[in-house]
Amino acid sequence: MKKISAIFISIFLLSCNNENTDIAETRSDDLRVNGVSTTAFTATISGVFDNISKIDIALGKNGILYCPKTDKAESIFKSWLEGNDNPDCHVYNTKDGFDNELFSAIIGPLYPETEYAFCLFSQGKDRSNRKISSVSTFTTGHFSPEFEELQIEDIHYIDATVKSSLKMDAKDAENCTRGLLLTEKPGGGINEALNITEITSLYNDDDPRFNVIVHGIKPDMNYYARLFVKYKGSDGNDTFLYGPEKAFSANVQKKWL
Repeated sequence: MKKISAIFISIFLLSCNNENTDIAETRSDDLRVNGVSTTAFTATISGVFDNISKIDIALGKNGILYCPKTDKAESIFKSWLEGNDNPDCHVYNTKDGFDNELFSAIIGPLYPETEYAFCLFSQGKDRSNRKISSVSTFTTGHFSPEFEELQIEDIHYIDATVKSSLKMDAKDAENCTRGLLLTEKPGGGINEALNITEITSLYNDDDPRFNVIVHGIKPDMNYYARLFVKYKGSDGNDTFLYGPEKAFSANVQKKWL
């Protein structure tokens, strides 16, 4: 369980009348965060919504506001509270856990090793009566999947079967792409791949083993097989992590009559 740390509150100047207001003054004790746990790509947030009318539960919106923690995070939430839907403010809606009942929600995909600011929110049926909880933070974990060695079997003229195991948190597996690549030379990455096969089987946290058939190999060729994991980095670009290589030959013995 990641420890929630409170964000120091800043003073913001109202553009309309030059009066000072504090985001702490706008928070609602009816919305309370209970706890947070994180993986590399997700955060599970539990909390309580209290004193929300049945009409606003059915026709309004209630959930979690979040964004990467910067010096603008508090102003983003305050802007939403004042009726502005800021595109930098991510919104997770839920219909669970009202009438003072504990709820739990998973938000993501997030970026690994990144600090986020978040709060609970409630919005009335007509976009009025907006409330937010106090603002807190969490930091996502390090993404480090465990690559097992490859076993290559049943090598034929055009395909081969690859068996291995790739361990990670099941929530993280839903937010990245697993695959296998072939190269002609050792040490090759995704840009040098002759063949890329995505692993489409559902991830099983209790048994992360898998089999995949690689097509497109040619007889009398030497190959290097390698597992990879792809995910979106905080810079918006694809990030690749690679496992160990396994060399194999597609040599086929010729039979003469």
